[in-house]
Amino acid sequence: METGEDFGPWLARQLKLAGKTQAELAEELGLTRAAVSAWITRRSVPRPAVMTEIAKALGTDVGTVHTRTTDTQAGLPVTWYHRPGYQDGGRDGGNAAAFAFDADVQVLARETCQNSLDERLTENGRPVRVRYTIHELTGEMLESFRQAILWDELRPHYEAVSAAASHQKVGRVVHAGVQHMFEKGRLILLRVDDYNASGLVGDDYDNGKFAAVVRRQLESLKSDRGAGGSFGLGKATLWATSALGMVLINSTLSVPHEGRTERRVIGRLELPWRSVGDETYAGPAWLGRPDPDSPGAQVTRSWWADEETVERLHLTRDSDEPGTSFLIVGAHDVASLDEGQADRATDDETDGDDDATRDICSMHKRLVQALERDFWAAMTAGGSRLPLLETSVRTLRNGRVVIGEQKVDPTEAQPARTRALRAFYEGTTVDRLTEAGQVAMRTVPLRLPRSGGLGGTLGTHQAVLLVTDAQDRDGVPKQVHSCGATG
Repeated sequence: METGEDFGPWLARQLKLAGKTQAELAEELGLTRAAVSAWITRRSVPRPAVMTEIAKALGTDVGTVHTRTTDTQAGLPVTWYHRPGYQDGGRDGGNAAAFAFDADVQVLARETCQNSLDERLTENGRPVRVRYTIHELTGEMLESFRQAILWDELRPHYEAVSAAASHQKVGRVVHAGVQHMFEKGRLILLRVDDYNASGLVGDDYDNGKFAAVVRRQLESLKSDRGAGGSFGLGKATLWATSALGMVLINSTLSVPHEGRTERRVIGRLELPWRSVGDETYAGPAWLGRPDPDSPGAQVTRSWWADEETVERLHLTRDSDEPGTSFLIVGAHDVASLDEGQADRATDDETDGDDDATRDICSMHKRLVQALERDFWAAMTAGGSRLPLLETSVRTLRNGRVVIGEQKVDPTEAQPARTRALRAFYEGTTVDRLTEAGQVAMRTVPLRLPRSGGLGGTLGTHQAVLLVTDAQDRDGVPKQVHSCGATG
């Protein structure tokens, strides 16, 4: 059973969500306000029989009161909050950070995998596991998902963006995405799950990983252990890859927040400035629970979802291992579409299902290729050294397997490079190549220049140069490849 939040803070938040005061709850329970105050300030906890009455007052079951791993449903419902338009009349044509990237799943793989590596939990020595799931929805499953994301609430905003599509790059992409969903009756979800990672810890608004990803732009968090920044510009690839500008998030935390770790859920929508009815909206929107501490309870924040909700949102995680699931809604990949169009040009007799299968299979192939090319070093083990990273890709349609889970094996695409790195880890390198398959090693002193064009150096680094025979699958021979980022 999950470890729930302390009773006092949990009850205080439920009262805010339900719009009840301590005095009103006390009156319903036939107790004094002092008794309720003692629970909230953690001076005491109610007896089991009283917990049953509290559950009735909050409109929930007694199990929820006992476990306290989620909020009650008696309070404000999950909804979309759209940032109001600027009072000075300013307009944004979209998130500028997303313009730094094309809708390219190979770029997405590079940026998201690097973020996961930066957030890997190092204490247990295990690799971070990253899985990509391409999932095409049609028919009833598509309609069910649209209901889960409250599409009827969003429709006027998408219609407003589509109406102004000719004036905005983002608007044209969104208009095409919505049009494709309804005309073709298909929607592609691309989910990125990582495990053995820190998860989006921290408060909704204060400094921390959660706020850096969900609330802010161009903020890169630096790890205490000296890793590169994470969740900076690269996170914009998630929204750039969505034709609808929508990403849903479910995070399992390595450090409890509000006494809990599992199913911290929120959604973020990136649209350009728009006018809906008599109101104007600046751009982003968030799917969540209205925050009772915000003016008029308008701003939404993350909420602790139940298992049924995350299942309807296609955000169910495999285990309670820390990490985050990002669901890109309406994923599109320019290169995959180009490949699909080229294939269709040679076969005019294919039907719509064949076209759709070709598109998602091309996306699958390109994801695998990117992971093999960019992260072979991080996925290579040797001696007592475990890999830093494990990756896989799978493709589904309406929950059924189109391509089974394919674990990326760096030795298949990069046989010589992985052989060289493994020999270094295992201490089996030689001074001179005398036989095929050997790996020669030399150290090369590299002078490290000072940053900012300043004169002098920071010292000398003894770099390791590994040389071995190239194989056909390695591509062009006689090339130098750097893998210093493997740790």
